Amino acid sequence: MKLGEPMATTGDPAIQENYSKQIELKAKRAIIVKRVTRILRQNTNSSDRMCMLHSGIISKKSDRGVSWADRYVILTVYDIRYYHDINEFEDSPSECLASILLKDIIRFEKINELDGKTSFTLHAEKWYKKDQLKASKRTFNFASHKPNIFEEWLIYIEYAKTF
Repeated sequence: MKLGEPMATTGDPAIQENYSKQIELKAKRAIIVKRVTRILRQNTNSSDRMCMLHSGIISKKSDRGVSWADRYVILTVYDIRYYHDINEFEDSPSECLASILLKDIIRFEKINELDGKTSFTLHAEKWYKKDQLKASKRTFNFASHKPNIFEEWLIYIEYAKTF
Protein backbone atom coordinates (compact mmCIF):
# COMPACT_ATOMS: atom_id res chain seq x y z
CA MET A 1 0.00 0.00 0.00
CA LYS A 2 1.34 3.42 -0.96
CA LEU A 3 1.47 6.36 1.40
CA GLY A 4 -1.86 8.22 1.29
CA GLU A 5 -3.65 5.34 -0.48
CA PRO A 6 -6.97 4.46 1.19
CA MET A 7 -6.91 1.17 3.06
CA ALA A 8 -9.92 -0.12 1.10
CA THR A 9 -7.92 -0.29 -2.13
CA THR A 10 -5.46 -2.88 -0.81
CA GLY A 11 -5.65 -6.33 -2.34
CA ASP A 12 -6.48 -8.13 0.92
CA PRO A 13 -10.26 -8.89 0.93
CA ALA A 14 -10.34 -9.23 4.74
CA ILE A 15 -8.89 -5.74 5.17
CA GLN A 16 -11.33 -4.35 2.60
CA GLU A 17 -14.30 -5.95 4.34
CA ASN A 18 -13.21 -4.67 7.77
CA TYR A 19 -12.68 -1.18 6.36
CA SER A 20 -16.13 -1.23 4.73
CA LYS A 21 -17.75 -2.30 8.03
CA GLN A 22 -16.00 0.53 9.89
CA ILE A 23 -17.19 3.09 7.34
CA GLU A 24 -20.72 1.63 7.44
CA LEU A 25 -20.80 1.79 11.26
CA LYS A 26 -19.56 5.41 11.28
CA ALA A 27 -22.23 6.37 8.73
CA LYS A 28 -24.93 4.60 10.76
CA ARG A 29 -23.75 6.37 13.93
CA ALA A 30 -23.92 9.77 12.19
CA ILE A 31 -27.45 9.07 10.92
CA ILE A 32 -28.64 7.94 14.36
CA VAL A 33 -27.13 10.98 16.10
CA LYS A 34 -28.86 13.29 13.61
CA ARG A 35 -32.17 11.43 14.04
CA VAL A 36 -32.03 11.60 17.86
CA THR A 37 -31.02 15.27 17.79
CA ARG A 38 -34.00 16.04 15.52
CA ILE A 39 -36.39 14.14 17.83
CA LEU A 40 -35.10 16.01 20.87
CA ARG A 41 -35.43 19.38 19.13
CA GLN A 42 -39.04 18.58 18.16
CA ASN A 43 -39.84 17.58 21.73
CA THR A 44 -40.04 20.95 23.46
CA ASN A 45 -40.91 19.45 26.84
CA SER A 46 -37.49 18.28 28.04
CA SER A 47 -39.01 16.67 31.14
CA ASP A 48 -41.07 14.26 29.00
CA ARG A 49 -39.70 10.85 29.97
CA MET A 50 -41.72 9.16 27.23
CA CYS A 51 -39.86 10.93 24.43
CA MET A 52 -39.23 7.86 22.25
CA LEU A 53 -35.85 7.71 20.53
CA HIS A 54 -36.03 4.22 19.05
CA SER A 55 -38.32 1.19 18.99
CA GLY A 56 -38.65 -2.24 17.47
CA ILE A 57 -39.68 -5.85 17.84
CA ILE A 58 -36.96 -7.96 19.47
CA SER A 59 -37.10 -11.49 20.89
CA LYS A 60 -36.50 -11.58 24.65
CA LYS A 61 -35.65 -14.61 26.73
CA SER A 62 -37.96 -15.24 29.69
CA ASP A 63 -36.94 -14.39 33.25
CA ARG A 64 -36.17 -18.04 33.92
CA GLY A 65 -34.31 -18.44 30.63
CA VAL A 66 -36.69 -21.09 29.32
CA SER A 67 -38.40 -19.58 26.29
CA TRP A 68 -38.20 -16.71 23.81
CA ALA A 69 -40.99 -14.26 22.98
CA ASP A 70 -41.17 -11.25 20.71
CA ARG A 71 -41.48 -7.98 22.60
CA TYR A 72 -42.04 -4.41 21.51
CA VAL A 73 -39.05 -2.54 22.93
CA ILE A 74 -38.74 1.23 23.14
CA LEU A 75 -35.84 3.47 24.11
CA THR A 76 -36.73 6.80 25.69
CA VAL A 77 -34.42 9.55 26.93
CA TYR A 78 -34.84 8.01 30.36
CA ASP A 79 -35.10 4.22 30.03
CA ILE A 80 -35.64 1.08 27.97
CA ARG A 81 -39.12 -0.43 28.22
CA TYR A 82 -40.71 -3.50 26.77
CA TYR A 83 -44.29 -4.55 26.16
CA HIS A 84 -46.04 -7.68 24.89
CA ASP A 85 -46.68 -5.92 21.57
CA ILE A 86 -47.16 -2.52 19.95
CA ASN A 87 -50.89 -2.56 20.72
CA GLU A 88 -50.20 -2.81 24.45
CA PHE A 89 -47.84 0.16 24.15
CA GLU A 90 -50.38 2.23 22.19
CA ASP A 91 -53.20 1.40 24.64
CA SER A 92 -51.26 2.25 27.81
CA PRO A 93 -47.65 3.39 27.29
CA SER A 94 -47.03 3.89 31.01
CA GLU A 95 -47.85 0.24 31.81
CA CYS A 96 -44.87 -1.70 30.47
CA LEU A 97 -43.85 -5.23 31.41
CA ALA A 98 -40.47 -3.99 32.61
CA SER A 99 -38.15 -1.03 32.35
CA ILE A 100 -34.46 -0.39 32.84
CA LEU A 101 -33.23 3.10 33.60
CA LEU A 102 -30.39 4.08 31.27
CA LYS A 103 -28.27 5.09 34.26
CA ASP A 104 -28.60 1.54 35.64
CA ILE A 105 -27.23 -0.19 32.53
CA ILE A 106 -23.87 -1.71 33.38
CA ARG A 107 -23.03 -3.36 30.07
CA PHE A 108 -24.56 -4.08 26.68
CA GLU A 109 -22.79 -6.79 24.71
CA LYS A 110 -23.13 -8.98 21.65
CA ILE A 111 -23.10 -12.68 22.47
CA ASN A 112 -23.09 -14.51 19.14
CA GLU A 113 -24.58 -14.97 15.72
CA LEU A 114 -26.15 -18.34 15.04
CA ASP A 115 -28.40 -19.30 12.14
CA GLY A 116 -28.60 -15.66 11.09
CA LYS A 117 -29.84 -14.61 14.52
CA THR A 118 -27.87 -12.10 16.60
CA SER A 119 -28.03 -12.52 20.39
CA PHE A 120 -27.06 -9.81 22.82
CA THR A 121 -27.37 -9.08 26.52
CA LEU A 122 -28.07 -6.03 28.60
CA HIS A 123 -26.75 -6.12 32.18
CA ALA A 124 -28.56 -3.86 34.65
CA GLU A 125 -27.79 -2.83 38.22
CA LYS A 126 -31.51 -2.65 39.00
CA TRP A 127 -34.75 -2.65 37.02
CA TYR A 128 -38.49 -2.29 37.33
CA LYS A 129 -41.11 -4.95 36.73
CA LYS A 130 -44.56 -3.37 36.32
CA ASP A 131 -43.36 -0.31 38.28
CA GLN A 132 -41.96 -2.34 41.17
CA LEU A 133 -38.26 -1.79 41.80
CA LYS A 134 -36.16 -4.96 41.58
CA ALA A 135 -32.93 -3.97 43.30
CA SER A 136 -31.06 -7.03 42.09
CA LYS A 137 -28.65 -7.19 39.16
CA ARG A 138 -30.15 -8.83 36.12
CA THR A 139 -29.09 -9.89 32.66
CA PHE A 140 -31.66 -9.41 29.90
CA ASN A 141 -31.20 -11.62 26.83
CA PHE A 142 -32.36 -10.40 23.42
CA ALA A 143 -32.10 -11.75 19.87
CA SER A 144 -33.13 -10.79 16.37
CA HIS A 145 -32.89 -11.95 12.75
CA LYS A 146 -32.45 -8.34 11.65
CA PRO A 147 -28.86 -7.73 10.49
CA ASN A 148 -26.79 -5.28 12.55
CA ILE A 149 -29.50 -5.02 15.22
CA PHE A 150 -26.95 -5.07 18.05
CA GLU A 151 -24.89 -2.23 16.59
CA GLU A 152 -28.03 -0.17 15.97
CA TRP A 153 -29.33 -0.50 19.53
CA LEU A 154 -25.83 -0.01 20.97
CA ILE A 155 -25.46 3.33 19.17
CA TYR A 156 -28.88 4.51 20.32
CA ILE A 157 -28.27 3.46 23.94
CA GLU A 158 -24.77 4.96 24.09
CA TYR A 159 -26.02 8.26 22.70
CA ALA A 160 -29.15 8.33 24.91
CA LYS A 161 -27.02 7.74 28.02
CA THR A 162 -25.22 11.04 27.37
CA PHE A 163 -28.38 13.04 28.26
